Amino acid sequence: MATKNRGKVLEKLHRVLRKHYKPQVPNHSSVLDCLVFACCLEDASYADAQKAIENIHQEYFDYNELRVATVRELSQGVLAHLPDPTGCAERIHRALQELFETRYSFDLEWLKKEKLGRVSKFLEEKLQCSPFVTAYVVQNAVGGHAIPVDRAAWGVFQTLGLVSDKDEERLRVPGLERAISKSKGPEFSSLLHQFAVAWAAKPNSNQLRAILEEVEPTLKAPAKAAAKKTTKAKTTKTTKTAKRKAAKTKTTKTKKKKRTTPRKPR
Repeated sequence: MATKNRGKVLEKLHRVLRKHYKPQVPNHSSVLDCLVFACCLEDASYADAQKAIENIHQEYFDYNELRVATVRELSQGVLAHLPDPTGCAERIHRALQELFETRYSFDLEWLKKEKLGRVSKFLEEKLQCSPFVTAYVVQNAVGGHAIPVDRAAWGVFQTLGLVSDKDEERLRVPGLERAISKSKGPEFSSLLHQFAVAWAAKPNSNQLRAILEEVEPTLKAPAKAAAKKTTKAKTTKTTKTAKRKAAKTKTTKTKKKKRTTPRKPR
């Protein structure tokens, strides 16, 4: 898709989502709290992520105790209600372990004084954070401009034809930050995430598909074409069946007629 067209679709997506959802932008007491929340939020709803954070604070005394917990303990315990508890547990465990080995502490407030490029590099390379977690922390903890994109959101962009297979490696949508300004970034991210998680959970929902069709009306075409093709196939099949039955009936009548005709005397 051309950059110009992609930008227009993204802007329209923002306008449409604003009609159906309200932004949710949680407040985080620290950069590390923001990071752990992002690990829970990836491919999950805000409600589930918040519940996971509450469970963590109730079950574990501090982040060091959380760090030494195994992935299995986390996924079967405080994170069990998430769509992908194992994935979330691995993200948290990996980030905390790398942070401890790199800084020997659980303090990330110093990132607020660093340049955004260095912040992203530290999160991605040192803490091995996912693209979603990195972007979320940059946007919500250090005041940078980044749009978090997880697998759920990626599915929405794919459906709208905004991304290619080459873009999938880093889950980055070309021109996304240009189309959505920094001032609108948090709102757009929240609206997109809410819809994307719902869409991922119910991809066959007519109500959710209708929202996408508001953004891109051409999405209706494949469904109509498929329905038309199916109807045509059924009609053809019915016609062939009717012809076969008619031919069979005609043959049967002919045979019966021949059998009932009296033979001529010799």
